[in-house]
Amino acid sequence: MAFRLSRCVGVTAPDVNKARDFYAQHMQLRVIGYEKGLEMRARSLRLFIDPGPPGPAVLEMVTDEGPQARERIRRHGFEEKLWRGPRQPCLVVDPWGVVWNVFFEAGETVMDELEPTGPCLVSDRVGVVCEEPDDAADFYGSLFDAAPSKTVAGSWTVDSGACRMRIERGTAGSLLYLASDACFEALLAVGCHEVSSSPPRIRDPFGVTWGADASAPSTFAAVEPGATP
Repeated sequence: MAFRLSRCVGVTAPDVNKARDFYAQHMQLRVIGYEKGLEMRARSLRLFIDPGPPGPAVLEMVTDEGPQARERIRRHGFEEKLWRGPRQPCLVVDPWGVVWNVFFEAGETVMDELEPTGPCLVSDRVGVVCEEPDDAADFYGSLFDAAPSKTVAGSWTVDSGACRMRIERGTAGSLLYLASDACFEALLAVGCHEVSSSPPRIRDPFGVTWGADASAPSTFAAVEPGATP
């Protein structure tokens, strides 16, 4: 396959230390060293926090095609924002306005095996929200060479590499997920604000939107029953 989902997610914050403290204290992410900013771990999800204005999480795809991936990603309909080459930021925007980083090595196979950490309040899935989830499911299924599956709740899932992506209806953007034992109300009390009550979504102080893991009950609003995890 040309592209596959990565378990790396990018976040920007005006104060990296405040973001570190927030995610560690309120979501139980573990701090890992990172030479240019900060890396935190949530199960098998890697959250990279760099200095910058608050904004949506940047999702990532990886490829073994190297420089050839640039032309292929354009053919898929992505708009290029920045392309610095192997192991450097290569930012593109998909047709629904979601920003992705394309990661590749220079002539080497990208390895993305990662052992999960201990329990925390964040799921290791990623998501995309858009107004046309059926069309988006076809798009991402083609991009990642993976058949999308529709859930009884009407959203879609795409499994690629070692990661699962959900595609949900709503205002376009990236989405991360809180685990089953996370309390939305507690996060609202420490600086997050409500984006949607049904389905439950909140936005943290750094611009990242969080939803409820579909397999989990929510203390903020009811999740539609029977959804496929």
